Amino acid sequence: MIEFLLVALKNANCPKPYRWLDLACGGGEILNFINLDKIGLTAEDIEFIGIDASPSEIDWANCVAQPGRSFYCESVFSIPEKIQDQRYDIVSAFEFLEHIIDPIAFLRTLSSFKHRLFICGSPLDEQVPLMFVPHHAWSYSHAGYKHLLEAAGQTCLYSSSAYIGKYIGGGYLDWNTCISSPFPTFENALTFTF
Repeated sequence: MIEFLLVALKNANCPKPYRWLDLACGGGEILNFINLDKIGLTAEDIEFIGIDASPSEIDWANCVAQPGRSFYCESVFSIPEKIQDQRYDIVSAFEFLEHIIDPIAFLRTLSSFKHRLFICGSPLDEQVPLMFVPHHAWSYSHAGYKHLLEAAGQTCLYSSSAYIGKYIGGGYLDWNTCISSPFPTFENALTFTF
C-alpha cells in the first residue's frame, strides 16, 4: 500500500524529496523495509521520519535504520514543533488507533499537520471482550473504521478489509486499511502545492 502511494506521488510529479511521517513507528519495521528500488526511487528521493514513545523501540529502529530514515523518541500526543511544522506527503499510523481512548480527538490533531495523505491500519472486528487483546481500547468494523476517519474531518479515499483468518494460538489476522486525506480526492491531494 505504501509503495502504491509513493508511486502515485512520483507519477503526479510531486516535489522531491517526499516526506513520510510514521506515528507510533515501533522498531521502524515499516519504514526500514520499504523497497525503494522496486518502485524506482532512491534514498535521496524520500525522507522517512518515525516517532514512537518507547526508547527501546527507537534505539532498535536507529540501529537498523536504512539510508534516509530518522527515528525520534517522542510521544505522538506531544510531537515537537520541529517535526509537526513540516509538510508531509504521507502520514501513517499502523496498529495504533485501536490503542487510544479518543481516536477521533487524536485524528483531529492531524489537521495541524500539512499533509497530503494519511494511511492507517488496525485489526478488523476483534472479538472484544471474549478475546480481549491487552491494551486495545477499540475493535473496528470496516464501516466503523471509515466513519472514524470521516468523523475526524478526513475524506476516506480508499478502504479495504483483509480476511486472513486465525493463526495458531487463536488470534485473528483480519485487517482494516484506510487511506484518507484533508482533500476531497486523490487528484486534489496529489496536485496541491504546499
